[in-house]
Amino acid sequence: GFTPKRVGFGFDWHWRQGHRPLPETLFGVRKTMPPSKIMVIRHGEKPPDTGGPPFGINPDGQQNSHALIVRGWSRAGALIRFFSAPQSPIERPAMIYAAAPDVSAHSLHGARPSQTVTPLSAALGVPLATTYAVGDETSLAAAISKETGVVLVSWEHHAITAIVAKLLDQPGFDQQWPGKRFDLVWILDANGTSYSLSEVNQGLLDGDEP
Repeated sequence: GFTPKRVGFGFDWHWRQGHRPLPETLFGVRKTMPPSKIMVIRHGEKPPDTGGPPFGINPDGQQNSHALIVRGWSRAGALIRFFSAPQSPIERPAMIYAAAPDVSAHSLHGARPSQTVTPLSAALGVPLATTYAVGDETSLAAAISKETGVVLVSWEHHAITAIVAKLLDQPGFDQQWPGKRFDLVWILDANGTSYSLSEVNQGLLDGDEP
């Protein structure tokens, strides 16, 4: 299985059995948070920005540019087993947050964050909150801080850095989510008065990173 490696100070990009720490600020992390683990994913695959196939498809089969493409729906289904019978350091979530759907013309995420975790929420019987919109990461982080246990977040990838920065209380955190990756999990593990930050590959679909 995966062997977590704690990140204390400075930068550490060493790999350890597929579980690799992400760089934090040079001053480390020193904030106690109620959740024991916070896992953050990007929504599933989307239609190309240039238009054309593969097209977004609603759950009822109708074409919709704000929805997941078929591969994204396949990922949403595969996440059920990934989180229901997890391999360390992944754990079964007790609460799920997803970005509020936004079907405006210029929306970057549409309904995809919630679509990605709705099947998981239903299968596990876990609450899914879609109260907070992309751009309101401060309120999202405040809500997560009031949770206990394990929390999962599904979000638009450009705004994930802001979520992590708020949760770590590190305004200087600037690690960006890779633009072409839909198959990652960023993990914040509580350890006393600090968090360790790492990432793992989902490895769920053909073409995912191993």
